[in-house]
Amino acid sequence: WNTDEGIFAAVAQRLIYGDYLYVDAWESKPPLFLYLYAALFKVLGASVFSLRLAATASALATQLTVYAIARRYFGPRRALLSSLVLGVLLGVPFWEGTLALTEVFAILPTSLAVLSVLAWDADPRPEARRNGLLLLAGALFGAAFLLRQTSAVVAVAVVIWLVVRNQAWVRAGLWMSAGAVLALAPVVLIFVLRGTFQWFWDANVGF
Repeated sequence: WNTDEGIFAAVAQRLIYGDYLYVDAWESKPPLFLYLYAALFKVLGASVFSLRLAATASALATQLTVYAIARRYFGPRRALLSSLVLGVLLGVPFWEGTLALTEVFAILPTSLAVLSVLAWDADPRPEARRNGLLLLAGALFGAAFLLRQTSAVVAVAVVIWLVVRNQAWVRAGLWMSAGAVLALAPVVLIFVLRGTFQWFWDANVGF
């Protein structure tokens, strides 16, 4: 097992015992990631195998998503090559791609969010009938943020892409922001009601 995995596993065990995240069990990673560890341990048992199994599932699902994204632009052969390159990068220890760290879980919702935006862009229906795809993309970006804070950079890149394509980026950005709020607000509310919001802020933003 890796040292980081061990730290996250220790925090997850404290959460399983009923301790409060960022108060009794402190770690600077986002809550969804740490509760994912706890959920895996509850369902599959506390083991390296359960962590690597989840990491592998996330990597494979991301490969399929990247294939779907690349096929929109490059065709099936190059899309397959893109997916295989990603598989190599996520399957070798040099990049720590084999470990159950924040990045390997955050890239799945991030990739799905990008795919949702692309589907919105290609949808021939009137704008009002396809904005649900933007709402979904925002919710996925929000979920990715709760796994790894720096995934928000991809959301910014998507907005820049909309600007370059002369799309209605302000409205699109507002729809995605609404989706992100839907994902983030319940989590923030839980910490507010527990009286531990300051610790949540310190770990996820201030730190």
